[in-house]
Formats: sequence, structure tokens, C-alpha cells
Amino acid sequence: SSLGDSAIMDELAHIPAGYSYVKLQDYRLNPEHPPLVKALAGIPLLFLKLNYPLNDISWTTDVNGQWVQGTKFLYESGNNPDKILFWTRLPMILLTVLTGGLIYWWVKTRFGRKVGLMTLTLFAFSPTILAHGRYVTTDIGATLGFFIGIATFIQFLESPTRKNILIAGAAFGIAELLKFSTFLLIPIYAALVIFWAISRMELSYGARAKEGLKLIGKTILVGVAGTALIWAIYGLFMLNYPVERQISDSEFQLSSFGTRPLVNIQATLAANTWTRPLAHYFLGILMVVQRSAGGNTAYFLGEVSNLGSRLYFPVTYLTKET
Repeated sequence: SSLGDSAIMDELAHIPAGYSYVKLQDYRLNPEHPPLVKALAGIPLLFLKLNYPLNDISWTTDVNGQWVQGTKFLYESGNNPDKILFWTRLPMILLTVLTGGLIYWWVKTRFGRKVGLMTLTLFAFSPTILAHGRYVTTDIGATLGFFIGIATFIQFLESPTRKNILIAGAAFGIAELLKFSTFLLIPIYAALVIFWAISRMELSYGARAKEGLKLIGKTILVGVAGTALIWAIYGLFMLNYPVERQISDSEFQLSSFGTRPLVNIQATLAANTWTRPLAHYFLGILMVVQRSAGGNTAYFLGEVSNLGSRLYFPVTYLTKET
């Protein structure tokens, strides 16, 4: 079905950004989203002969000129936009299939084949999955990220070995590289650790407290492993992103951010060669917070507003999921 769809709005930004990450190792475009999904979409384009508008002001001068760069790349540089869309969407479709396969395997392992097939059926016929599982956006990445993040953390809680610490850490890092909303895994992990320790009723209060403290320490190691992966991947895609340009871009994009101490932390990280990859990750987090604080205009129940509604997600879920 993706063959009949022109580029959706977000793909105009994500496709040129992903191509610039893998082709140029330059992360000046689309820092408000982590790189992994976009990079996967950009890899097939390395095997095509494409013209990338490096001399346009959207690349040379503008701060995050992603929308103009995307329009130029797809439609005004002599490239075939249908071919670009086909090859960049193919990894997204494969990512969707992988997500379904992992969900089936995990549920089957724990609850049997019948429950696994039922779960996979609900996944495969979800209108939301069918709609978003073919586009170069971070939504299916978030789905995969939350799943592997929680599944591997549960495995870590059941058996907190070094191997499971590394697996959970890698899953956490991958999740953070797929979409910034997976940052919510951190409070989810904290809640899981607390309730896991409380649930060990066969132990005395002192033993449960001791086990809880050990789990907290090992959970910190999970975070350290995930952070190392984030640092490595961001560093790879920033090799040719000039330090001066990163600092000036960050200053511009956070010029209206309200909590200045957080901006100062980001600036300090960006000024250091070793921590500048983490600075760019932190920039993305702050941009998401800034955008959320400003509100997103949407049409809902007969009204156009940027204030949001507590009914939005319940109503959307009930109407979109069969």
C-alpha cells in the first residue's frame, strides 16, 4: 500500500536527515528526533546515484533547514522521488515485521503458541500499525523500543546476571536511539524495580530492602551501558558535524527554552570533544520538552486547539483500534 502514497510531511524531514547521517556523518538536520530509524532508512540510498543539495542555504546557512532540504532532495535535484520513497520505506516495513515477530516470540515463550498467535493477530490487524508501519517516521521505532526495553528489563529483574545487564542496557540504548518518548522507560524501570522488590513477600523486610538496593545498583549499570551505546552512535553520525556549528545551532534552537540551567548543561557538554555526542542527544530531549510546552495544534471533537485534552488519547485509542 505504500507504493501509492506520496511523501507524508515528516518524511520530507526524516529522509534527507537520515541520508546525511550515513552518507556525510553530519547531524545538523532533524536533531529533535534520534538517529536510528532515519539512518536505517538512509542506508539503501547509499547504493543509488543521488544528488544531495549541499550548496543550498537549507544546508549551508539555515539552522535545521530540514523541510526545504527535503523538498530540494526529493523533488528539485534531479532525483527520482518514487525510488527514494520505495527504498527508504522498505527498512520501515521490515522493522514492523521484526517488531511483530519479536512480540510473537516473547509472548509464545511465556504464555504458549495460542496466546502468541492471538497477540500477533491483534498486532498485524491494528489500524495504527498498518498506517504507520510503512512510513519513514519514528513511530514504529518507538513501538519496538518500548517493547524490547520492557521485555529485556523484566528478564533482567528475573535474573540480574552480567549478561542480562548488558542485554537490557543495549535494549535501553537502542530504544533511546529510536524515539525520545522512550525516555519514559526511566521512570517505568524505577517503578518496576520498586514493585519487584516489594513483591518478594517470601523474604523478610530487611532482605527485600537489601535486594532492592542491589537491583538499583545493577539498574544504574543498565543505564550506563545504554548511555555508552547512545554516545557511540551519536558520535558516529557527528564525525563531520563541525563543533562550532553544533554549538551555534544548539544556542539558536534553545534560545527560548525556559529552564536556562538545562541549556547551560547542554552547552557545556557540546563544548567538550568527548561529551558532544551526549550534548546532541540532550538537545533533542530539550527540543521535545520545548515543543510539548508550546503545544501542538490539533483538530479534536469539533475544535482546533493547541491546549490539548485529557480525552484525546482515550478517545483516539477507542476509535482507532478495532
